[in-house]
Amino acid sequence: MEEYTSLITELKNEREDSDVSLPPELGEADDMATDVGLPSTVTFSRLGTNLSNDEDIRKRDEQRHQDVASRTASRNLSRVSFKPPSRLLKRNKSRIAQTPAELNFDEEYEWDSDEEMLPVRYSSAAEQHKNTYKQKCRQLGIIPSRKVMNQFGTGIVDITDLNLSSKELRALYIVMINDVDLMEINFSGNSLTARDIQYISEILRTNKTISTLTLRRCGLSGAPIRTLAEFLSKSNTLRKLDISDNHFDDKDAPHVAMIIEHNESISNLDLSKNKLGDSGILIGNALKDNEMITTLDLSWNHLRGNGAIGIARGLEKNTKLLNLQVAWNGFAFEGCAALGHALVHNSTLSTIDLANNRIHNPAMFELLKGVCGNKSLSTIRLAQNPITAPMTSIILQRISTSKECGLKELDMEGIVVDKEFDPLLENIQDERLFMARYDISLPVRKGVVSNIDSKNVFNIDPIRILYFMKEHMRTIDMFLKFDKDNSNSLSREELHFAFEREGYPISTSALDTVMGYLDTNRDGDVDLIRTKIESERKRIENIISKKRSG
Repeated sequence: MEEYTSLITELKNEREDSDVSLPPELGEADDMATDVGLPSTVTFSRLGTNLSNDEDIRKRDEQRHQDVASRTASRNLSRVSFKPPSRLLKRNKSRIAQTPAELNFDEEYEWDSDEEMLPVRYSSAAEQHKNTYKQKCRQLGIIPSRKVMNQFGTGIVDITDLNLSSKELRALYIVMINDVDLMEINFSGNSLTARDIQYISEILRTNKTISTLTLRRCGLSGAPIRTLAEFLSKSNTLRKLDISDNHFDDKDAPHVAMIIEHNESISNLDLSKNKLGDSGILIGNALKDNEMITTLDLSWNHLRGNGAIGIARGLEKNTKLLNLQVAWNGFAFEGCAALGHALVHNSTLSTIDLANNRIHNPAMFELLKGVCGNKSLSTIRLAQNPITAPMTSIILQRISTSKECGLKELDMEGIVVDKEFDPLLENIQDERLFMARYDISLPVRKGVVSNIDSKNVFNIDPIRILYFMKEHMRTIDMFLKFDKDNSNSLSREELHFAFEREGYPISTSALDTVMGYLDTNRDGDVDLIRTKIESERKRIENIISKKRSG
């Protein structure tokens, strides 16, 4: 009893110092604690005491209690905004029983359980999102991320390479689903499961303002891409989707094709740095009827052979695609032949990137058939392909003589051109707008043609003559260079002129021997190019027939 009386006396003295009186009865301590903003957990037991029998003390305490109530009312403060003086709260903290969790909160985040239960007005939506995020982090037992909180209210959530845990992502999802101003989401570099994709899908379903979703390097192969495809095949709000570098392979291709085939809102799709390979057939089939995608990136996807042909066939039927990027694949001869055929029929594509696709001269001839017959194609990129210097001049000759070609930009970065390239380029630029990017011209050493005694001309073995010329350039390229009528063959006169221009004067007898060696069909022309292409086609047909029979 003495111990209890001393505690009451001490508390009474502190209240008197703060102009706050002790209630007349100990059972009213909870009400008084509320008036001064103390937590409602403070309780006092109703123990018997002679204090209530003293009439004078009771009246004095009642009067002080009324004074405190009147002063509080005069301030016109609500329970939410009213806080006791810090001096009073600090004094009584040591005397109020609190849980360890409440005592361990970081004061920087101002966790206040009494205020959290009451309606609060925020100065901005960003402040509200931050408070919601901190509350959820507290519930999950994690530390709020300042990098995440600083993005609230900007319309963009970008957590690239933050490697957030599942709990950290859950706290973020709660904010995102209520952020009506959110427009872009970038989760690149964070490992996402099928359940995470379900959360993201629900956010996209609820928030119609989100137009861009970037999920690079998120490990979406398998169940995650299947879940995403099921949602996007029915969703019509997203405009740009980036799911590159997710190790998609043949088993994931049907889900990727589902997005292309059924989604009716995505106009920009990035599928680069995956392993779609022969599944390009599925992608091409889905692309045939797609009427929304205008930009498609399929770079670094191991597209070669049947996969490249499948993409080309899809492009042939497509009527909306404007920009196609298929760099760093293996289109080579088969893909370029199919692509050349597709470009003849396609009337919408304006830009195509074919850099690093193993496009050699025969493949380039097949591709030129489509390029020169397409009016809508304005830009083509052929950088870092094994195109020889003389072939670059042939490309410009075909472009300049074609009436259907609408090409305005030719990118051949990393490809050396020959000396005839620059004059041809200037002639095209004099007629219309045309830009070309290429490496420095290859200096060609030409011998002076003069009348030489027949005894001193090259009457040696014609095969050795061709070998000497090959040291300067490939023989086939030399023939193409002097094929002025674009007939893919050289007459006897053109062949003689070619030898002289390259610094190898040749006698009539030696020329007869060369013609006899190269003119296999005995029609008076050298048909080496046509023979090369036909042999290449036969080789491909044999490979395809063997696969079908096997």
